[in-house]
Amino acid sequence: MTGMRAKAAGLQDWSRVSLLVGAVLLLASGYSLFADSRDPTVRQSNLDRVVTDLEQRVRDDPQNAEARLAVALAYGERGLHREAIAQFEQSLVLAPDAPAALIGLARSRYALGETAKAREAYQRVADLNAENPRRYTIEQLGGVYYELGRIAMDQGDAATARGWLSEALQVNRTDADALRLLGLAHVRLGDNAEAERALFGAVRLVPDYREVYEALASMYEKAGDRPRASYARGMLKLADRAPQEALPLIESAASALPDVPQVHEGLGIAYEAVGRPQDALTAYRRAVSLDPNIFLSDLALDRLASAGAGG
Repeated sequence: MTGMRAKAAGLQDWSRVSLLVGAVLLLASGYSLFADSRDPTVRQSNLDRVVTDLEQRVRDDPQNAEARLAVALAYGERGLHREAIAQFEQSLVLAPDAPAALIGLARSRYALGETAKAREAYQRVADLNAENPRRYTIEQLGGVYYELGRIAMDQGDAATARGWLSEALQVNRTDADALRLLGLAHVRLGDNAEAERALFGAVRLVPDYREVYEALASMYEKAGDRPRASYARGMLKLADRAPQEALPLIESAASALPDVPQVHEGLGIAYEAVGRPQDALTAYRRAVSLDPNIFLSDLALDRLASAGAGG
């Protein structure tokens, strides 16, 4: 694809992707306006009726690429991935390189364990947008880059995964899952400093992200870093709702690591969880003094001050 074609195919096509996917899901929900949509039987019945309507559209106009794409998306929602793949492929014959069809095809391939074929479809979407100057403004592309990174990690290619996950974070810097996988890629590549940076970024966004603390604990233990391992193990205890067990682990880490803001933030969380708000304030203040941008501690200080914990 030329750069000019990539530009022309940019936001207009992606807007139509969002509209079409949204229309399929809205159509499914619309059938339940006067029924209990919490009932899974009702929801499944609604989706069946959507599929029936969309199948009729395809029979009425078999050369309509969007009709085939819509029924393929509905099949995917029902878990009928073989049927979805057939319709996605027919849609692509009629409208080559349509991003929604390629992404849907990739998802169904991945769901069936056809990882290499899924990667090919995602890669095609990425290639088509390689010269698109607005690619980092397209939310769906962030998902494509993330999936390429995840597949590369599954295939043991950490270097390629790191590249794709970095691209995903260009689209959405607050993607905690992408940060976690990026951290794991750095671990595999032997760059523990960058791994820690990415993993801390993930828990900055999702403080109880258990899988991140598991990754940190494993990395620190392999490196023989007992204080940091103690911190990670303590945070795992907090994630497991066991603050009394977490507190001594994090206190030990904070004593050994007086200049690591994340450790003091974790200590503040632990103190709060065991009902020691004054000690929590001290820990949060220490975290903010070390890193003014550590927003969870900053928010906690405001919250505790409002509650009168500051005395």
